Amino acid sequence: MTLSRVYPKEMPSWVRQDPLRSAECKVYSALKTQLDEPYVLFYSRPWLGLTSDGREIDGEADFVIVHPEFGILSIEVKGGEIHYDPAVAISALEVVECTSPFRYAIIAIALRMPGAGILSVTV
Repeated sequence: MTLSRVYPKEMPSWVRQDPLRSAECKVYSALKTQLDEPYVLFYSRPWLGLTSDGREIDGEADFVIVHPEFGILSIEVKGGEIHYDPAVAISALEVVECTSPFRYAIIAIALRMPGAGILSVTV
């Protein structure tokens, strides 16, 4: 089974060649081959939202899966080695301030969808 409604149809070559995006490539391949109609898969979709004080923020969702009955699922892919600490997320490549992946995914669904207007999420 291969999902026919995938955007883009193929993972861009510059993404496939980037070792830091190997986890995204694996997830793209798995979703494309394991989902079927009526799912729609979008890779690397930008989003725009507002902070609680009205400032614009933007970002990118690694994957957005849309289903007419089940709704929208946003997936943020992280590769490498991750260790949990409430204050800091430590990966094999760098140390970064920890933010909630759940909140990030919620913001990532703030996409402009046909007929849905603009969804604004405050976190």
